[in-house]
Amino acid sequence: MADRNLLKRLKKIDCYRIPLSYYLPKELLTPEILEEEKGLKEEGII
Repeated sequence: MADRNLLKRLKKIDCYRIPLSYYLPKELLTPEILEEEKGLKEEGII
């Protein structure tokens, strides 16, 4: 059974994306990934 109060609180929480560079090895990071993360940091999403 769903907890309505929990669902209501979860909907109000702002979600943040964890950068791939935190948990992937450097050799797996492509220039496209690094560029996207840079843009997300500037927007304040990360």
